[in-house]
Amino acid sequence: MAALKKIAVIGIPTGAKAAEADYESLESLTAAFRGFDAVVCTLPGHLEALLLRILDAAIAAGVRRFIPSEFGSDHRQPAAHSVPLSASKIKVDNTLQKAAAEGRIEYTSILGGPWIEWIMTFEEGMSIPERKFFIHDGGGIPFGLTTRKAFGDAVAGALRHPEETKNQIYTIEVISLTQNRILQLVKEALPDLELEIVHVNTKERYERGVKKLVSGVFDMSVVGDIVLRFVFDSELQLTSDTKAANELLGVESITEKQFKELVRSLAN
Repeated sequence: MAALKKIAVIGIPTGAKAAEADYESLESLTAAFRGFDAVVCTLPGHLEALLLRILDAAIAAGVRRFIPSEFGSDHRQPAAHSVPLSASKIKVDNTLQKAAAEGRIEYTSILGGPWIEWIMTFEEGMSIPERKFFIHDGGGIPFGLTTRKAFGDAVAGALRHPEETKNQIYTIEVISLTQNRILQLVKEALPDLELEIVHVNTKERYERGVKKLVSGVFDMSVVGDIVLRFVFDSELQLTSDTKAANELLGVESITEKQFKELVRSLAN
């Protein structure tokens, strides 16, 4: 079931139910969630008040399992506490942890590196459509990548194994690569593609994003500057030990050949 501000037929899978809800109303959200076993929140992590309201509604509706809007970096690491945009996630997580400890709801948190579909199309990432490839700190840092499908599979897997995944945090990935290796694979997949290579410093880029944010600018360039620090900064990177989580949640790894196929699809 999808809770929507307004009903939109496009994008709702066949057989899925949709309910119109007022996101500003705890009562409306509670009514939409009542009778369901789980709530999966996919709203942006900086919307603290809304995320807390959704959690409160899930608890009030008697929902058993809450899957918070994480699906990315780990804000629980000490180094993340000073990162702008993390404060809202930390507040929501603290509230969720307290509710779970009190037995009012259960949770499963799913973390993972950047979606291939995002970082390979984001204009300041490694963009195939823009033909512009930003290489961070020399390009030799390995990091885990995911896909939208992988997160969908992980959510489904968590709900299939409710006891094993109760009040647990998992990190998934489909492949681990360096940017230099990604560049090689892109050239193999799209030999006629001409790319502009831009070398950047992760720390300097992060500081640029923070300055923009402080000045009142909030757009995807700011999000990219800040979020990509979680990808390339060793103090903020996710664990690379993802095998057990992948197996439990049903997340399939991909080969470099499959990665190249994904890259080709993004060029079309």
